[in-house]
Amino acid sequence: MQTYQSRGGGLRTACAMGAMLFTMNSQAADQYILVNVTGGWKPDEVFTSVAREFKASPTNRVRVGIGAIFSYLNKPREKTIEDLRHFLRLSQEHDVPVVVQFDGENWWGARPELWNWWDQSKPGYNPANRENVEWTGWQSTNAIKISWRNWGRQIRVLPAPNLMSPQYRDACHKEMNVLVPIVLKWWRGLPRARRDLLVGIKVGHETSIGVNSWYYPNGNSLLDKPEKDDPTTGLDHSHLPDRGGQNRRLEEIGPADRGRCCRGGPQAPGRSVPSTGQAGGSPRQAVHARGRLEVR
Repeated sequence: MQTYQSRGGGLRTACAMGAMLFTMNSQAADQYILVNVTGGWKPDEVFTSVAREFKASPTNRVRVGIGAIFSYLNKPREKTIEDLRHFLRLSQEHDVPVVVQFDGENWWGARPELWNWWDQSKPGYNPANRENVEWTGWQSTNAIKISWRNWGRQIRVLPAPNLMSPQYRDACHKEMNVLVPIVLKWWRGLPRARRDLLVGIKVGHETSIGVNSWYYPNGNSLLDKPEKDDPTTGLDHSHLPDRGGQNRRLEEIGPADRGRCCRGGPQAPGRSVPSTGQAGGSPRQAVHARGRLEVR
C-alpha cells in the first residue's frame, strides 16, 4: 500500500516515495492511496474491482488507485510495452489513478547476455559477464552465480546485478528511455481535467546490496544441488571487502567508506538517469530512485 499527498496546481515531487508525482489538475485529490498489484495479477479484473468499490467523484479528496511494477529486463521489450500500454489504457477507461514503477534490479531473467558468465550450454554465455554481477571480493573470480530472496518465503534468484556495471546500466537506460516517454505521451494526451490519473512514475525497486538478493557463504557450490537443501541461516554481516585491503567490522565503517565498499560506488541504475525523465520532457529534479541504497 502506498500513500501520496498532493496539493494540486503544479508538478509535485514525492521524494520520500521516490516518485515523479503529477498533479497538474487543480481539481486533483489531496491524497492518493495506491494498491500495489503482484505478479500474476489480471489487470482487467483488478481495475474493474477498484473502479466498482471506490467510485470516483469530483468531491472526493482521497482517491484509490493502482500501482504496478514493470520489470523491463525480465520480459522482451515488446511484451513490456504491450503490458504498459494496456495498463494505461485501463486507467483511462476505468478512471482509476495509477503509479507506474520500473524495475531493472530484482528481476532480469530475460537478459542472460548480461548475467550468464558460467554456463556454456545456455543462452547469453560470456565469461565477461562476471563484470555485470555482484562479487564477494575484489576479483572477478569472486563473481556469484546465484542469490536468494525472501518476500514471504525463501527462493533462489539470479545473481544480483553489479549496479555500477556500465553494460548493465546501459541496458537499463535503453529500456527506460523507451518506456518513460510512452507514459508521458499518454499523460499529455489526456484531457487536462483527467491528468491526475497519473499519480507518478517510480524509477527503481527497493535498491539495495545484499538485502533483496543475498548470497550465502560458498553459495556458488549450491547451484547444482537441490533447492530443498539450501541454508536458511548463516549470513555474516560483520565484514565487508575493502579497497584498501582492510577487513573491518561493519560498525566501524563510516558512510564514506561504505560507499567505497560498494564496488564502483553506491548508485542504482535509476539514480544516473535524469535523462530518462528528460527524454520525455520531465524536469530533471522530478526524477528520483525508489528507496535508498542499503549495504548489508
